[in-house]
Amino acid sequence: YRVITKSGIAIWIRDATQVVRDQAGNMLYADCIITNNTQQKLAQEQFEDSLMKQDVISDILRQVHDSNMDEALGIILQRTGRYMNISRVLLFWDREDGESGEAVYEWCNHTVSSIEDTGFRTLDYKKDIPEVFDKLQKNSYLAIDSGKIPPGCRKMFEKNQITAAAFFPINNGDHRCGFLSFAECDLSRQWQDSTIVFLESISKLVSTSIIRQKNSDAAYSYQQAM
Repeated sequence: YRVITKSGIAIWIRDATQVVRDQAGNMLYADCIITNNTQQKLAQEQFEDSLMKQDVISDILRQVHDSNMDEALGIILQRTGRYMNISRVLLFWDREDGESGEAVYEWCNHTVSSIEDTGFRTLDYKKDIPEVFDKLQKNSYLAIDSGKIPPGCRKMFEKNQITAAAFFPINNGDHRCGFLSFAECDLSRQWQDSTIVFLESISKLVSTSIIRQKNSDAAYSYQQAM
């Protein structure tokens, strides 16, 4: 069971108690050994969470195998958003200049409004999310914890009531064509390393879906030209 220490830290306790009784069944005394089981409990939770992440990815792969790109992207965003219990998942598609983009796919939790109601559909990357844009230019992600919003992103975050967010590049072959945004509006969120690895896998699934559609379109065009 879990207890809260005087300093406010939660720890997990395991106790082994043996009651000693007299011949009439009355308790004489009890021997109790209490051990701090926090590390073992956390390791167990991490293991179970890892299995759950694998199940989510396996489930996504099964569902998108025979789906077209629109269906596949919808499945990926919905399944990921529900698993993470996050406020909103968005796929932004870069415009030709590569410095601005538009949200083309959205999944949002029932606790938040659609981007149609927030004005979050289009972004000027250099103006609205400069620190994110800098990372995307390097084909890298940026995870922003609650309470650590970069100065350049603060106005956009406050306007859309975002408390934390993570951004991952989406690639079409060897160049970036957009990014995935996982935005939290309701809770305080600190991004864990295991979550980052999971979301990187999700972004690769999205990239794979886009490349698969590109190859399918190319094959269709070739057949039409024959």
